[in-house]
Amino acid sequence: MFRAKGTRRFIAWVLVIVFSCLMLDFPLFANATQEIQEGKAYMIKNSYIQDAYLYEASGQVRYGKPTDFTDPSYYWVVEEDSDTGLSRIKNVATGHYMNYVDQMDYNDPIACVELEEAQYSLFSMNGQVEGSIIKYNMIASTNSNLVVHIEQQMGHAQCSNWAQPSWGTANWIFIDPSENPFLIENSHISGAYLYESDGKVLYGTPEDTSNPICHWVVEPDANGLGKVRIKNVATGHYMNYVDEMNYNDPVECVDFEQADYSLFYVNGMDEGGIIKHNIIASTNSNLVMHIEQQLGHAQCSNWAQ
Repeated sequence: MFRAKGTRRFIAWVLVIVFSCLMLDFPLFANATQEIQEGKAYMIKNSYIQDAYLYEASGQVRYGKPTDFTDPSYYWVVEEDSDTGLSRIKNVATGHYMNYVDQMDYNDPIACVELEEAQYSLFSMNGQVEGSIIKYNMIASTNSNLVVHIEQQMGHAQCSNWAQPSWGTANWIFIDPSENPFLIENSHISGAYLYESDGKVLYGTPEDTSNPICHWVVEPDANGLGKVRIKNVATGHYMNYVDEMNYNDPVECVDFEQADYSLFYVNGMDEGGIIKHNIIASTNSNLVMHIEQQLGHAQCSNWAQ
């Protein structure tokens, strides 16, 4: 029912799943003029250096191009401080906060630390509209000369006076994952793509890849330490499983308010340059999404390895 022409494929539900990016180049900034929303997860991309996305590794803020765009270490949440109106920036995978050193000419990596250790974690987020996008400066609250940048291209993010806020690597684009939907294809059963129908997750081969009923958004949970929700583009419904062993009825698609069991871990594995993923229930690692019995619908159970 469909042929995936010109798509970038980055596979996603292992036993039987593959995420195919629907865009020719990831990402396109369809709504990049929207302001940052508190509590929403974003990728942070440098507007000056190509493919420089911020991520956390070994307690530091580093940058690079992700091989797996579901990797939660590349996602960040901006949290407003109720006392000052300033912002903290939290990594989705670890819950750590960016923490700078209040010192001029300091170009060691920005640290990622627990909130209790975050002595210098407050930033002023200054946005400037340029054409169809908003570019942000992340400016230290204690000294407006200190901005987050990668001017010297050392492989890590810096917060210092070595870059100017008005141009270059001190400018960042916050990318909403909802602008980057995916097709989810089984890596084992040919032509088995997930789609929503009558409130259920079914699979088949769509005639038209542009049909949003088979498009899905992977939304990192702001409070979930690496957990995600998977939302259908056409309906806005979320995949919702039953927290029960040996349960092989269809995975449901429900409104957010009804999504009691909608959080998953999406674990990627590189197999010859193709990243395949398991979609695993957050409440029980034995429950994985699969189509092992080929019943026409997606299951989330312990019936597949």
